Amino acid sequence: MRRLQLTEEERLARLRAQQRAARERLKAKNPHYSRDATRRMREKDPEAAKAKSKRYYEENQVQIRERVKLRAAANKVKVREQARRSYEKHKLKHLASAKAWQEANPEKVLEAKRKWRRNNAEKQRVATARWAKNHPAEVLVKSGRHRAKKFSAKGRYTIDQLNARILYYGGLCAYCRVTPCEGIDHVIPLTRGGSNWPANLRPVCAPCNSSKGNRLLSEWKGPPREQKPRQPKPLKISPTKLPFSWRRSFVAGDAHVQQQ
Repeated sequence: MRRLQLTEEERLARLRAQQRAARERLKAKNPHYSRDATRRMREKDPEAAKAKSKRYYEENQVQIRERVKLRAAANKVKVREQARRSYEKHKLKHLASAKAWQEANPEKVLEAKRKWRRNNAEKQRVATARWAKNHPAEVLVKSGRHRAKKFSAKGRYTIDQLNARILYYGGLCAYCRVTPCEGIDHVIPLTRGGSNWPANLRPVCAPCNSSKGNRLLSEWKGPPREQKPRQPKPLKISPTKLPFSWRRSFVAGDAHVQQQ
């Protein structure tokens, strides 16, 4: 009986079928055969195993993603727990990967943040209010930058510079020197050409700030003599020490502002 002449594709298909049948027989004898064989291959040649996995994923990317989605939908609790354990075990790796992706995709990050704010307006409002309550100094810095930009004023300051300016006056109002600091005042108002540099800033209480308004020191009569009884709300600052070099610069800057 003459043998049939097989083409190359038919020969490879028959060979793969024979290999599959052999694997199935081995699996029937040992249910963990595939897992054990994979582990042995990875231990013997990790680079070859990695290349094979990568090649398989590239060739079957759509099917793999579909299987992952179906599995995740059917086992939500289990998948969430596995993701949590993986994150805790490889936390630094996950953080580095997330940071690299964010730096490489700034547009997608911004769009995701905007989308979250649109869909969670109430959560965003509560979170913003809580952050502002716990970080009053940061709020002052942000509002100061916004007002300086509005009036085209030069200069900017950091949280440390703001804290140092408040500590320089002992946490008290720079004008009455009695009431705790409740805010920041521009000695030369921004509306009258003042800068937003630290030398033009003074810690101020609410009555002095309201009384001074947008006047220059030469136009202002000084702190109000009689104040209504009230409970001041001191501005919280970071517990840092004021460097000696900053003290000297503050003295020089204050003298320059006082002359104007």
